[in-house]
Amino acid sequence: MDLEIVVAIIGAFAIVAAAYITSRKREVETELIATKVELRFKHAALSFQMEAIDWDHLHTELRLLFTNSSIDSFIVFCAWNGFNDPLWTTAIFQFRKGENIALIHVETDADYVQMLKDIKNTGVVILKTEDLPENMLRSHYTYERVKVATIHYFDSRKLEGTSSVAVRYCSYRSTITDDLDVATLAHCKRITDFIKGAIA
Repeated sequence: MDLEIVVAIIGAFAIVAAAYITSRKREVETELIATKVELRFKHAALSFQMEAIDWDHLHTELRLLFTNSSIDSFIVFCAWNGFNDPLWTTAIFQFRKGENIALIHVETDADYVQMLKDIKNTGVVILKTEDLPENMLRSHYTYERVKVATIHYFDSRKLEGTSSVAVRYCSYRSTITDDLDVATLAHCKRITDFIKGAIA
């Protein structure tokens, strides 16, 4: 083979290799930036000021609620990583009766984001699993055997150092019945008001 052709082939390979390495380096740098942003979101989202809560009082109220009603799980959530449409929600406190199926960190969908907007406007929503469309929330509720939930809004806060807004809220859920009576709903509201007062 002619030396000039060999040199040309080697040169072409070198150009392709350099282009690939440069492209891959950019991808890695982009992934690294995205990871750092994600960690900053998580840190900010989970800085919930839960330390301000009187845990003994909260524990007593939750045990009383569980004893006197069909509610058998209580979860505090923080939805984050999105200005108006949070991409994730994270369970930052859970109190459950009986079998423990821990929900930690899930990606939201359009229906879930709409539910967050609804609770921001109304303060509370009641969701029956059988009435939900086929979506992320119904899938989770079906898996955890949740029949009904009442979801209460705490607040929305801009996450420090980001353009993201964290939505903080809680869910009282029942695997026993799909109907919550007035006394149960009033007790849930009382607990919500107690937490809102502590974290304000």
